[in-house]
Amino acid sequence: MEQQKENNQVKSFKIALIGDTGVGKTSIFLKYHKNTFNGNHITTVSIDFEVKNVKYNNNNYSIKIFDTAGQERFKSMITPYFHMADGFFVVFDLTNKNSLDSVSHWIELINDKKKDSKFIILGNKDDLENNKLKDNEINDVLNKIENYNNKLFYKVSAKDGKNLTEVFNKMLELLDNKNIIEEDNKSFGLKKTGKKQKISNNKKCC
Repeated sequence: MEQQKENNQVKSFKIALIGDTGVGKTSIFLKYHKNTFNGNHITTVSIDFEVKNVKYNNNNYSIKIFDTAGQERFKSMITPYFHMADGFFVVFDLTNKNSLDSVSHWIELINDKKKDSKFIILGNKDDLENNKLKDNEINDVLNKIENYNNKLFYKVSAKDGKNLTEVFNKMLELLDNKNIIEEDNKSFGLKKTGKKQKISNNKKCC
């Protein structure tokens, strides 16, 4: 059988990680981009991004990954950038019911800025053994979200990397139909703040 030829054209997508503070967005960001994990709770101030080049299904992609602040006081700073993102990971903490309840609010914020957006919901910290929300608790909340597709919810772990490659690949599949071709990075129009604030050595962030 003839092998499928590699597509040398590079497609570029912008993907944002959003959700409450402390759910592990930065940990997911760092684990996927650099395969590193820091057990301390590091809060993102405003917005940061990195570029990762990946090959998937014989296609080449340049992914610009936004890491956004989850604190209420930063929302007015980050939501104007939502219109720049092609897809969103809405992250909650599998041990924190309040962060799960906030998922619908974050999706509303996305839809206010960008109609018909693509999003995947991630329940992070699946490596933790205790105090995790039960599946029926999660389903009861998520099933109330308009246009929710239960095939686009994944449990992940930024600590051990569980499902991270799979969910990014799934996002690429969702976005690839848009045929967005790589742009000059200068047109991205966003400067990294580079600001991270260590909150505590004792808080869980994974």
